[in-house]
Amino acid sequence: MAEDWYPRKIELLPEWHTNYALHLPTVQNKYGITNQQIQDAADDRDWIIYWVNALTSIEQQLDQLEQFFEQIWKFPKGAAQPLVPVIALPLNPPTEVLVGVRFRTREIAKFIKGNPNYSKADGELLGIVTSLAQPPNFGQIIADFKVRIMPDFDLEIFYNKQGTDGIRLEFRYKGGAWQYLTTLVSSPGVVHINPQTAGVAEQLELRGIMVVKNEPVGNYSDTKTTFIAP
Repeated sequence: MAEDWYPRKIELLPEWHTNYALHLPTVQNKYGITNQQIQDAADDRDWIIYWVNALTSIEQQLDQLEQFFEQIWKFPKGAAQPLVPVIALPLNPPTEVLVGVRFRTREIAKFIKGNPNYSKADGELLGIVTSLAQPPNFGQIIADFKVRIMPDFDLEIFYNKQGTDGIRLEFRYKGGAWQYLTTLVSSPGVVHINPQTAGVAEQLELRGIMVVKNEPVGNYSDTKTTFIAP
């Protein structure tokens, strides 16, 4: 397809645009790239980096907000009162850019590749050539998941396999040691954790790591604080 070289996953865009904006000036004279196009590439990079980070941040904050709501709604009378999460965008927003980041990026790539002086080495430098599919580097994977509090001390887990077979989950009670919980091979999945005091809501922590053929690969997720409730 025409855009195979362009990232399809949002989380890959910052790295790609950083490389592209870095190297575009090095081929400026060879391909007649204008100063405005160089500046646009830099502005697009800054915009992409900020808003991809903002999407991740807001997603995490919404998880905290959902947990706050669940605690107020479902926890029994007398449980600890949670603090209201603060929902905010990251600081220092970038200069706004015109609509069409991907479109104008592809237009410049098409212009460069249509130049008689074009070389594949330049295309590889800019990241505008399609490379052969490489096997996933599981060593670089960072597990990630979302938690939804459910009745009867259950938790619903949502995650992305990232090319693996599933996710291994561990939990610990407050101040306790990590314990194996389960390995999920589909998303969402529901897990059950018994409270230390029967029938009483409790705060605990979860973490996960991806698995391939039942062996852990990559890196543990961030530790997520959640609650189990009647």
